Amino acid sequence: MAYRDAPVCDVGDRGGNGNDSVACVRLETGMVLDRWTSWECTSNGTSHDGGRTCTTYHEIKIEWPDGADWLRVPSHMYDQAKKGDRAEVRLWRGEVVGVEVRGRDHSYPPSSQTSVLVGIALSFLGLLVGVWGAVSGRLSDLFAFPNWGWPMVAFGVGGIGSLALFGGHPVAWGIAILWTGFMVYWVVGAWEVTGRSGRLARRTSSLLRLPRRRRRRRTC
Repeated sequence: MAYRDAPVCDVGDRGGNGNDSVACVRLETGMVLDRWTSWECTSNGTSHDGGRTCTTYHEIKIEWPDGADWLRVPSHMYDQAKKGDRAEVRLWRGEVVGVEVRGRDHSYPPSSQTSVLVGIALSFLGLLVGVWGAVSGRLSDLFAFPNWGWPMVAFGVGGIGSLALFGGHPVAWGIAILWTGFMVYWVVGAWEVTGRSGRLARRTSSLLRLPRRRRRRRTC
């Protein structure tokens, strides 16, 4: 059962710790112990500052009766959270799936959701390879340039399948659908351009091909 649809554990119930047979979301009251900001920078190879792109990550350390963990949060939540603040933690199968501090709420996908996304994506790629084997079977077609877009399509399909099973924000649905549609459009367009290039090359080759000279027979 997806944690979004799972019932809330009864008061005093130790469900949500990962050992319960019927999964429920356990609410725990905790406290903010610390805050941490980190940066991850990448460079495009130039020596100027304009060639560096940095991403800022915000984390807060939450402690609750059964544990403690560093949780990555958005900047607006990080700015509101202070040491000693009360925090509400949501646990599902032993994993933190949500936290609320000062009225700011943030959710986390469980590890099972990520594994489902990868499984659906790999299954979709396997289906494509099976179709290729039944229709063509030529190695050159499998590794043709337009086909390199299919892994991106599979990633989008996996995201849509994961959202269908676990639920998600409408924005996430929109991004997944737009991404998948765009990559399908790219693959189809790339194949069309490749086909036109192939036909043009064959036509040019036929036009440039020199006619063979016929040998004249000598008569005595």
